[in-house]
Amino acid sequence: MTTAEQFEQPPETARVEGLPGLTQDDLTMAALAHAGILLGLFTNGLGGIVVALAIWLYEKERSAWVSFQALQALVFQIALLAVTVLAGGAVGAVWMVVGVLSALIVGLCLIPPALSLTALLIVIPLAGLVYGLYAAYETYHGRDFRYWLVADFLERKR
Repeated sequence: MTTAEQFEQPPETARVEGLPGLTQDDLTMAALAHAGILLGLFTNGLGGIVVALAIWLYEKERSAWVSFQALQALVFQIALLAVTVLAGGAVGAVWMVVGVLSALIVGLCLIPPALSLTALLIVIPLAGLVYGLYAAYETYHGRDFRYWLVADFLERKR
C-alpha cells in the first residue's frame, strides 16, 4: 500500500470488549467528557461543562452510549457547580452572622461550626473531581457508568 493510499482510507478503529458495538474512539470520547471536570478546576467549573457539552453535541447523532455518558457528565458538572456556589453563599452568610455577633460571646461560639462549613468549600469540589475521574476511568475501560441520581433523572426525561 502506498503512502497516498494510506491517507485516502480512514483509519480503522479497534473494537473493544465489554460493551458491544463500541470502538476505542467511543470509549475515549466518553472518558474525555467525564475527565473534563479537571479543566473545571482551572476555569471555575465552566471548562468541564463546555467539554461535556461539546462532546454531547458532537456525539448526539453518532453514538447513543457516548452521548448519554457526555450528557450525564454535563448535568453532573452543572449540579456540582450549583451546589458549590450555594455552599459558598451559605458559608458567606454564616461568617457574616459570626462577624456581627462576635461583639457578643455568642459569635465566638459560632466560629467552630463556621469553620466546619468552610471546609465544605474544599470537600465538595474535590469529591466531585474524584467522582468524575472515576467515571472517566470506568468508561475508558468499557464499563457503563451511571452517576447516582443523575442517570435515573436523565432516563426519566427521555
